[in-house]
Amino acid sequence: MTGDQRVLGGVVRLLAVVAVLSTLGAGVGAAVVQAREEPRGAAGGGTASPSPGVPDPFLAPAEGFDYRNWVDQRAEAAGYRLPGGWHVAPAERLVEARDVDDAVVARGSLSAYYYGNRCTDTEPVAGAFTVLAEPVAGSDPKAAAEDAVLAWARSYNHNSAGVEAAFTDPVTRDVTLADGSEATRSWVSIDMSVFSGTCLPERAEVAVTTVARGEQLVSLVQGRYVLEQGGVSDAQWSAIAASLRVE
Repeated sequence: MTGDQRVLGGVVRLLAVVAVLSTLGAGVGAAVVQAREEPRGAAGGGTASPSPGVPDPFLAPAEGFDYRNWVDQRAEAAGYRLPGGWHVAPAERLVEARDVDDAVVARGSLSAYYYGNRCTDTEPVAGAFTVLAEPVAGSDPKAAAEDAVLAWARSYNHNSAGVEAAFTDPVTRDVTLADGSEATRSWVSIDMSVFSGTCLPERAEVAVTTVARGEQLVSLVQGRYVLEQGGVSDAQWSAIAASLRVE
């Protein structure tokens, strides 16, 4: 197993972790803390850059999204929906996002993982994840969404050797969710071509959808491998983002 695969496929281990606290690292994360066995590299540097030629993956069908037979993910006064077939972690299990220096940059819970890409290294490698981020105090959804998408991207763009993939500047806009409420969405594209591995694509995406709830801001975080076959489709990706709701 390559150094790239060892961490980039690590989120799958979350399902086997008994402890309440898990860690999201590079690729689709490391759900258990990984030792850095190789010297640090510097490819990509994790710096943001403009995104020419990267299409907006979010769809907004005039007829709305069809959530029949989708799974309701809910904790306290917030939740979202998923298509069938995702692996859902216990609601109380906490997730930490760690950057290349192993610093915690974000936290969340109510996480789920997609294995429809059907790719296995020594174990199945998740092709996508979702997590409800820890609410933050504030009144600026745009700033919160951009801060969150950059933080989660920094946890998704490196391997155990410290090699970082560059990602684009955030693309941020106001959106209307499936329940009619107003929200802000921000997303980035990550250049995964600096890594090698049978389960790794050329590109990944991280998106954050943020909505106000009283004096707090609630965000749904999504990460996925952009795959020609077997990945989360743009339609499902968009429907998941639009399903965020708060009470």
